[in-house]
Amino acid sequence: MRILNFLFILFISLGIQSCKKDLGDCFKSTGEITTEFRELNSVSNIILRDNINLMLIPSDSNGIEITAGKNLLNKINSYQTGDTLELSNTNSCNWVRDFSKEITAKVFVKDLMSVSYRSIGDINCSDTLYSDSLKIDVYEGAGSIDLLSVTPFLKTAIHYGTADIKISGRAQVTQVYSASWGLTDLRDMNTEFCYINNSSSNDVYVYVNRTLSVSISGIGNVFYKGDPINISQDIAGSGRLLKLEK
Repeated sequence: MRILNFLFILFISLGIQSCKKDLGDCFKSTGEITTEFRELNSVSNIILRDNINLMLIPSDSNGIEITAGKNLLNKINSYQTGDTLELSNTNSCNWVRDFSKEITAKVFVKDLMSVSYRSIGDINCSDTLYSDSLKIDVYEGAGSIDLLSVTPFLKTAIHYGTADIKISGRAQVTQVYSASWGLTDLRDMNTEFCYINNSSSNDVYVYVNRTLSVSISGIGNVFYKGDPINISQDIAGSGRLLKLEK
């Protein structure tokens, strides 16, 4: 019996210590808003997680500026492997803190090729992003992505989540995949060839000049502006292909 009591007390003690470690952040204030600069190598791919807002800065230099409460900075991670940067917030109990004190990461990029979004933060850019190609994947999350881009090839994909994608600029070829609840708005993205697969409950907006190919298998519509020469459509859902009025 004594052995059982000892083991029970030991188990409870270890559990309490573990909880203290996990809950330590819950009793930590945000602290004074502080900006910290971190060195980086050239970044072409970004993975964004958690409640971090991302500002993309077109630049020939490299680096990242993180603005957040001083007490939180140590657990806002910016891991780089090759040309891929992963941003995450590993502070616990973020829900108990002041939501007006946002976490913002400014990343200096020269040739951004892809963004993988698993976040509730917003993504913006300070100026037009020029790249050989640009791919935006939303895997989960509920924020907003709003970018200016000039690229030969653009691909956007909403796999899951309610995040919205809005991109303006120019592209030669654009591919759009939408399978969840977020809106894809490319009506200010002037493109020559556009290929769309919409199986979502939300709409897709595009601007096409030459070729428009559309597949719809959900309730979401596809709206287009411009006067494409070639239009093909495969409609299996209740959504429709509709021309935007000028």
